[in-house]
Amino acid sequence: MTPTIYRAPGSKYDKIVSKRLGDSASKEQYIFLYRRHSGITIVSSYVYHDPQNVFEREPYIVKIQSTKTVLSEFVLAGIHVKPLQAIQEITALETVHSDIVSKMKTEEILFLGDMNAECSYAPKKYLNYIPIRTSNKYHWLISDNIDTTVSKGTDCAYDRFILHGDKFLNAIVKDSSKIFEFDKEYRLTNTVALSVSDHYPIELEMKTVTSSAPYIPFTMFTTVCFGSVICSYYSKQCGFLRNLFRNQCQIEQKEVEIVAIESGLQELIHKILFAVEKEYSWFKISRILPSGSFYEGTKIGNLDEFDYMIVLQALSGDDIELHDGCNPWYKRIEIKDENHCFNRYCCRVRYENTAYNYRYHLHTSKYIVSDFWHAVTKFQKSAKLSVEIPQGILTHEENESDKLLFTFTKRTGIPESTSQDKDRCLLVPILRMDIGVDLMMSIEHPCLESVAKCEGFPSDYKELLMKHGCHIVIKSCHIQHFPEPTCYFISFAALELELMKNLDEHHKKCYKILKSLLTGEMNFKGKCMNLSSYVLKTAFLFHVYGSKGCTYSRLDTKCINEVLDYLSSCFYNIRMPCFFARDMNTWGHILEFPVHSWTGWDCYDSRRIAFCFLWVKLWCKIVHVVKIAISAENIPKMDDWYTLHDKCEYMKRTIYYLLEKYTDWDNKDVQRGEMTNEEIKVPLIEQYELSG
Repeated sequence: MTPTIYRAPGSKYDKIVSKRLGDSASKEQYIFLYRRHSGITIVSSYVYHDPQNVFEREPYIVKIQSTKTVLSEFVLAGIHVKPLQAIQEITALETVHSDIVSKMKTEEILFLGDMNAECSYAPKKYLNYIPIRTSNKYHWLISDNIDTTVSKGTDCAYDRFILHGDKFLNAIVKDSSKIFEFDKEYRLTNTVALSVSDHYPIELEMKTVTSSAPYIPFTMFTTVCFGSVICSYYSKQCGFLRNLFRNQCQIEQKEVEIVAIESGLQELIHKILFAVEKEYSWFKISRILPSGSFYEGTKIGNLDEFDYMIVLQALSGDDIELHDGCNPWYKRIEIKDENHCFNRYCCRVRYENTAYNYRYHLHTSKYIVSDFWHAVTKFQKSAKLSVEIPQGILTHEENESDKLLFTFTKRTGIPESTSQDKDRCLLVPILRMDIGVDLMMSIEHPCLESVAKCEGFPSDYKELLMKHGCHIVIKSCHIQHFPEPTCYFISFAALELELMKNLDEHHKKCYKILKSLLTGEMNFKGKCMNLSSYVLKTAFLFHVYGSKGCTYSRLDTKCINEVLDYLSSCFYNIRMPCFFARDMNTWGHILEFPVHSWTGWDCYDSRRIAFCFLWVKLWCKIVHVVKIAISAENIPKMDDWYTLHDKCEYMKRTIYYLLEKYTDWDNKDVQRGEMTNEEIKVPLIEQYELSG
């Protein structure tokens, strides 16, 4: 009960600190900091004895005497509630209250701390029925409509003052309980503020004895102290993640070189698209929209890939009408004008037996895509484009796949070879890098209001939709509708780009770390249920901008573990909602898997279905192994971290091999296995022992 007071020489402050508390490897300490010579005396303190093990971190109780406030003696009880046990721990504070009265002989008690006392952790339908909330003996001084979190993505009253005692209540200045918005006070950006804490301090004022001016003995700042203590326990994890981020998650080129390469590429792309338009006038492009990881600020490794969405002018306007396809997120495109240049791709031209109602609907996208890339290939063979930039030369190369290929040859400072040198071997090779550019043809959606009204679209993002729009991508769905027209899906790439660009540096860092560990560079036609960079991006969008938002501290391990938990849950349920189409599965409504083709198998063989489930289980296991390693209670040695990194690299290469075989239609070793969401039932998942 006798407190230990810490006094730093020359400091204006004294402090009293609890022992390290916590049932897991993550330990925290409570600290009460107060001005020296302020009339405050610490009488006694203790950590609540928790015989029922209700609390993750037991409350720390301090009895205080004050000569300058109306209330001369009172008790403060600090508490940091475990999020997933919020209701149970808040309920148990009544028992703590009885213990304080017994030990410290006073009813004037203030519970204070991060109680996670709202939103999903403590819903009102439960919170409003516990005694400490309903009893008129307790006063909740921070109301439910106060947002105590710094993050723009959350609005929750997590931090609270719960006061007991009429004398204590009368000693508080009316309406003085509030949050201290330090970001506004010190004009900090949200990113800088979050690096300090993800919670605002809460404060109250107490009446003084001799002056009408209020005296403020306590401002409660929940997160900074906790964060600094946790960091010491996660130092090895943080060290590994920091090292991984520095070595694996940066773009290798310098900023000036990056800008020059991007500018040179855009010049060449414009020339190629102009040449395509000359060949086929209906492929005139109205806009070129950047997309993908480079423009999102999440590119790692070499600057070897760029993505653009090109908007077809002929199809972006009043000449088309959209009809629902497989579902509201897939559209059939009808061309109103009988003389429209895209009528050559309509059903009546491609298939004579098409139903009359669909005569002027666009059929499969393969003919549009084929003609576009045929024009690109024709231009490639007739002219070899290049552009010089200060750092080297960008050259357009011939390429048979449906993407543009460029090479960047870097200047090395070595004089160009002469005829006398041609037989010599150069000691220093010329640096060369291949750069791929994906071009996705699209149509501007003509009616954004109809998109905003779709059931799965999150209403909070209507304004963002109206600002950036969305697009119909010239890419067919994966269901065979013949002879009916094909469906084309709605893309929210412009909205995703805006949200990803606005991620704070902390979350971009976490995304890049997991991207380097879990995703490989494998581009292929079609879909396959796997952990792609897009799936990982979707998980982070929900983590940061979802209904809960990111409620953790700025520790990388916390956010990474939550994202891995979410991914594990999605793989277990074989469903991941799209961020802007919540009723759609990111993996599609037809789930496709690579299946090894042993002799004697047919497409409906039960063993083939088992292989599909084993593929899903593989991904569950991969996510589980990484999560366990990063959140390990027995902190691994650095050698163990490098082993984990090697395992991830081996896993990525294995997956790359399987997917490469899967997309090679001439190879019979690995074939396509398909199941609809309706065909996948929980009993089957349990039968094959799928576990997150």
